[in-house]
Amino acid sequence: MKVYPDLEPIGPITFIGYDKFDPFKDITQTGGFKIPELMQTKTEPARSDDEISKDMEKLAKEHARAVIFQIDDKRFAKLIDEYVSSVSPDRESILKSQIGEILERVKNDMPDMVIDGDMYNNVLIQNGVVENADFYDENGELIMNYNGDKLYQSYTKAEGTRLQEMLNVYNEAYDNAAYERFTKIA
Repeated sequence: MKVYPDLEPIGPITFIGYDKFDPFKDITQTGGFKIPELMQTKTEPARSDDEISKDMEKLAKEHARAVIFQIDDKRFAKLIDEYVSSVSPDRESILKSQIGEILERVKNDMPDMVIDGDMYNNVLIQNGVVENADFYDENGELIMNYNGDKLYQSYTKAEGTRLQEMLNVYNEAYDNAAYERFTKIA
């Protein structure tokens, strides 16, 4: 596998915003919520890393031959999700438990406040509505941010490392297939 030494492992980065996703509203109205699609949460892998890598190589070659890139294909995101989720924190459980705790504090007639807890921080409540909240895993790494109507995921260092590994697999296979395609044309 080709390694890109100039790239540092990805730490906390935000990559997906879920418009109009309000877990606070969902949990008060329905008693629960389903974590948004492709937001990584701890799962046991159904396949080996090698199997996922081979599928990613195959997809990259297909993309290179068709002159398209990963952003245009949901299969890419699903392979990334499958590979990274094995080291992800249990975002779904953390979010559910912390939202419950936050909502309990909101119920105590505190319409405007900033509160902190063990696994959440910077929770801003205005007029009884949660406007912002940061969520952390058990290691103290930022894993999610909610800002009023969007939930953002931030990668942990372990997730960033796994993501970089899979991007390296994709990029090497894509580059090689694109080079082959180019040399056939020339």
